[in-house]
Amino acid sequence: MAKRTFNILIYAIIIVFNFASLKAQSEDSVPLEKIKLQLKWRHQFQFAGYYAALEKGFYKDAGLDVEILPSGPGANELQELLKGNVQYIISNSEAVVNYLNGKPIVVLGAIFQHSPAIFLSKKESGITTVQDLFGKRIMIQSNIESAELIATMKSEGIDLGEFTAVPMTYGLDGLLAGTVDAIHAYATDKPYELSKLGIEYNIIYPHKYSVDFYGDCLVTTKDEVENNSERAEKFRDASFKGWQYAMKHVDEIIDLILNKYNAKLDADVLKFEAEAMRSLIFPDLIEIGMINPGRWETIAQTYVDLGFAEKKQNLDDFIYKNRSFLDEWLEIIIIAVVAGLVLFIFTLLWVIQLRKMVNSRTKELQESEKKYRTVIENASDGIFIHQNGVLVLVNKSACEMAGYKIDELIGKSIFDLLEKDEIAKIEENYKRRLAGENISQIYITRIARKNGEFFEAEINSTVITFEGNLAILVIIRDVTQRKEIEYNLIKAKEKAEYSEKLKTDFLAQMSHEIRTPINTIFNFLSLIKEEVFNKVSDDVQQCFYLMNGAGKRIIRTIDLILNMSQFQEGTYEAKFSKFDLYEKVLHNLFLEYKKLSNEKGLQFLFNNDISNYQIFADEYTIGQIFQNLVDNAVKYTESGKIEITVNRDGDFLVVEISDTGIGIANEYLPNLFDSFSQEEKGYTRKYEGNGLGLALVKSYCDLNKAEISVKSEKNVGTSFTVKFNQGFKLENFDKLN
Repeated sequence: MAKRTFNILIYAIIIVFNFASLKAQSEDSVPLEKIKLQLKWRHQFQFAGYYAALEKGFYKDAGLDVEILPSGPGANELQELLKGNVQYIISNSEAVVNYLNGKPIVVLGAIFQHSPAIFLSKKESGITTVQDLFGKRIMIQSNIESAELIATMKSEGIDLGEFTAVPMTYGLDGLLAGTVDAIHAYATDKPYELSKLGIEYNIIYPHKYSVDFYGDCLVTTKDEVENNSERAEKFRDASFKGWQYAMKHVDEIIDLILNKYNAKLDADVLKFEAEAMRSLIFPDLIEIGMINPGRWETIAQTYVDLGFAEKKQNLDDFIYKNRSFLDEWLEIIIIAVVAGLVLFIFTLLWVIQLRKMVNSRTKELQESEKKYRTVIENASDGIFIHQNGVLVLVNKSACEMAGYKIDELIGKSIFDLLEKDEIAKIEENYKRRLAGENISQIYITRIARKNGEFFEAEINSTVITFEGNLAILVIIRDVTQRKEIEYNLIKAKEKAEYSEKLKTDFLAQMSHEIRTPINTIFNFLSLIKEEVFNKVSDDVQQCFYLMNGAGKRIIRTIDLILNMSQFQEGTYEAKFSKFDLYEKVLHNLFLEYKKLSNEKGLQFLFNNDISNYQIFADEYTIGQIFQNLVDNAVKYTESGKIEITVNRDGDFLVVEISDTGIGIANEYLPNLFDSFSQEEKGYTRKYEGNGLGLALVKSYCDLNKAEISVKSEKNVGTSFTVKFNQGFKLENFDKLN
């Protein structure tokens, strides 16, 4: 019965391994898919994310061979897409108009959360608001290219006949010559050109007037999404990953553009473009590529109102939806059902990975909180100065918050902006502060907007002297978003803490559930071996050795996983003491592996140049360090010798373990101590192992303040060196820890 059960288990494991191996081989053998991305202009930082995705290998990792094509004047990117000459293009928000007019296209995401299109004028013109454009000469297109600027003027009551439209030349000549008062420009380049000429300028952003279009949208065809959904998702994800990299490594990508894509550009121009884009993309606050269906509905309605589309349609087929992960999870479940024991091991590995993800997510949330707080604290806050409750000075941000013009607020009572229930308390605080009493200067209240709505604000007030008289300086900060962020962070923290406790309990339970049946198998195997070992053939006797080795391998894997788990969770309790390294560790290991080395025909040598082996460390983890290193040396050496050499280097006790084995490739050495990392991968690899041994060795060395280094040459051999400072004492460890 036991033998039959064991055979079934072996067959199940073989099926799973073969399935996984075939799957991995099939994925590796698939050639890169060739696709083309059509830009909407010449090479510049505007497309930095796609260059980064290509040059950093993100497209290749996704199985894609991407060709990036520049564009120029007169090009029609949409026509190239619909003809099938390219698979993906970059388009503005006008893509929704093409969809409404019957073009079968899909938007995968938007790089610019705010369009870079602006009204640009010289500062001396005095044009600072949209209302100032009434009756002015404006260089602007009358077609869809300037739709959002036309919509902005219409939203402020300026129709097409109420200003003089001058044909576009895409240059600054008209503005410099004074033949136009303002031009349709991009915030990423033309302001820089004016700055280089020493000319001050004003910018009007449409999104500040509630005309908020997306910019540089990634667009493909409906056919591509339906028939190549996996490719579309991989290209989208790799592209956005490239954008994340590009915005974090601006200087590197600028050098890349100059050296490979467009050497005629100026580095300062690209730096200005990158910084201008940052305020339109918000890479530190908003997920790259994010689009909102409701916002697209508003954009589509704007185009319909302007007459660029006949009627608004349902946008469900226009906005891309991510593919579900159901198939991938179903595959994991099927594999798990085939072999229960493999499920236990895979589950442990999954739990460790989940813990890393939770820790990483917690760190991201903490960093996100810090970034949000930094943005809020450095934002342009509203400022009031009032004397005896009458406003005598306000700034632009305060007017934008409250919805007033500056001249509407000057002379107005500050109490007209406060909720009635708050006025009495604030008046009392005001009188006490003027009297010199030290009371809190920061509190939360509700501020009234001109339209009658209220918003929660943090008020920071202090007594100042203004134009020779006492006054109150009031700084107003909208805290609605901050409160929501803090609430979400608290909930995320609670969820992470609960997940951490759940994982700890799960690891403890899995340890028991896996060890118990395996120990039972070992016990029955020992009984069966005593009864039948001398009565069966040599082949059957060899099976006993194989089963014993396989069981020990499983036990070792479980021990390594649990040990790594203890270190990552910080639950391992080290017991530091002074002991003899040779007597407690090296001598026993030498005797244990001497026999195994002889069986493989290897020389096992111990070279000793010192007499004092005393170190101060944790005995258990030191034993694990050298057991792993010696075990690897024996495992990966087929001929030649293995040496343990002990000597001294100043205050350091140095132990070197060298072999004449298969060696390690130079390109793999940087990853040598990573968890679950192996030079040979897949189920056809020659040597067993799980990639945890050396990761634990490095952790154990760090715990004991030991230095570890490695030298290796492929097909020549490997040498690991571990150095211990014999001057360390307990108080030294306390200080270092």
